Amino acid sequence: MARKEASLPVRLDTESKERLQDIGDNMGLTVSAIVRLLVKSFVQEYGKSGGRIVLPLEWKTADQYSNEPVVQKARPAAAPAAAAPKAKAKPRKV
Repeated sequence: MARKEASLPVRLDTESKERLQDIGDNMGLTVSAIVRLLVKSFVQEYGKSGGRIVLPLEWKTADQYSNEPVVQKARPAAAPAAAAPKAKAKPRKV
């Protein structure tokens, strides 16, 4: 597995970060794992295409861009069917 040695702070608008968190929840991934996958796929496509990128990238499978296993986070247990709806969460600070 590749060692993660470099840190790259990234600023996103609140909506994009919340959407990434929702996607991560659905896929069982952390936001950091999604961002690493996106960066790795972009860099590999750039190299394969001779420096020409067409966006959006067309992914067949996410694992084609990884030479290491994607670590999935634990999914929360399903809520009981009779549970009351949750109150809307406060916006997250970015």
